[in-house]
Amino acid sequence: MPYDKEMIISDKYRFVFIHIPKCAGSYVRNAINCFDDTEGFFENKVCVHKELGAIDYVHITLPILERYFVHEYKKVCDYRSVAILRNPEQRFFSSVSQHLKMKGKKLFHQMNKDEQIECVKSIVQWLKVNRYELIYPAEYIHFMHQHMYIFNNGKRVVKHLYSLEQVDDVFGLISEITEQKVNQKERSFANASFVYKQEYVRSICEPLRPIYDMIKIILPKNHLLKIKKLFFREKDESDCLIKELFWVNDFIRDFYEKDFEIWNEVRINNI
Repeated sequence: MPYDKEMIISDKYRFVFIHIPKCAGSYVRNAINCFDDTEGFFENKVCVHKELGAIDYVHITLPILERYFVHEYKKVCDYRSVAILRNPEQRFFSSVSQHLKMKGKKLFHQMNKDEQIECVKSIVQWLKVNRYELIYPAEYIHFMHQHMYIFNNGKRVVKHLYSLEQVDDVFGLISEITEQKVNQKERSFANASFVYKQEYVRSICEPLRPIYDMIKIILPKNHLLKIKKLFFREKDESDCLIKELFWVNDFIRDFYEKDFEIWNEVRINNI
């Protein structure tokens, strides 16, 4: 399974883009990848570290970066660092979908309410037990607290923070830093989840999936996107049958309390 690149480090222009999981980082990264000077070090790999064991190099938190990747962490501190945050509730359910994809399970929007409840209960139980870990295994990394990519030892490290709704401002900042116009791609986040627009469309398309799987290898990405738009829509939180259950909301509000505080401040004040 392909993973996103967590971090883009530009030594030439002295800026770092921190990709917080499930926060549109793939979309931004695809537009600014030309500025990366790491030669893909933090891209597409889950490898065995000699001290940490098997880790996802894509989404390394700041405490781990400081401890085991000293030179890269110094650049995060010294350069103009940028990150995008997302509403923690939306991000949680997006992370549930990503978790199921990575485990090869039935997709969340395809489950009935009882199945969704059991799925979320299992995830919540795991997160409660591992709440204070500095990094999660790959299949749970998308649930990692957003503040772990922004703060370290109680100190804010990342200098420029934006909400998901302010993503265009990120391109403006990087254009300013590099004195080059960033060519923004069509707004289609690389890891977005899609669902059929109507159930009858599913009955038509599913028998044709083997053919689609063959041709998508050779079709350009822009053609694939056009096909997707014909039959699919991007999944949103209305597809979750259990988001209004009090215990789910209570957990999200408690578990991501600090993330909510940062996200609210960012979207209001653009800090």
